[in-house]
Amino acid sequence: MFIVKALLIILLIILFLQDLRYRAVSWIIFPAIFLLTFYYQLHWIEFESLLYQFAINLFLVFFQISFLIVYLRITKRSWRELTSKYFAWGDILFLLILGLCFPVYFFLFFLITSIILSIIVSLILRFKTVPLAGFQSILLALVLVFNINTSLYAV
Repeated sequence: MFIVKALLIILLIILFLQDLRYRAVSWIIFPAIFLLTFYYQLHWIEFESLLYQFAINLFLVFFQISFLIVYLRITKRSWRELTSKYFAWGDILFLLILGLCFPVYFFLFFLITSIILSIIVSLILRFKTVPLAGFQSILLALVLVFNINTSLYAV
């Protein structure tokens, strides 16, 4: 498991660096992180429990994206700007990966905390855009490095 965890941390750091530098991430990183995370989580919890938590977290991600679409439709008259101006596809894909990493309550905590921290750091560093997936990936790498227990299952 050490090798899987080390590979996962390395890929998360690569995602962070690419998102920070280019505001784009190589597409192959997302399925690699997803598969490594899935394999790593199966070491800690049963398959059915993992799928159940993942399904709930997916619902929360889709609810969040749906809310953003409705909000953009009302305020900007177009929901198509969601992935062109406000939210990149890499951010959406990484949210799906995060859904695999945590139980529901810790997922919500991590999601809210990482978004707030990403915005604060981006404002301090005066970025024009927020590299959300990059900041979330480095926070997830820190969770893995420090073995932060999420109470339901280890990450």
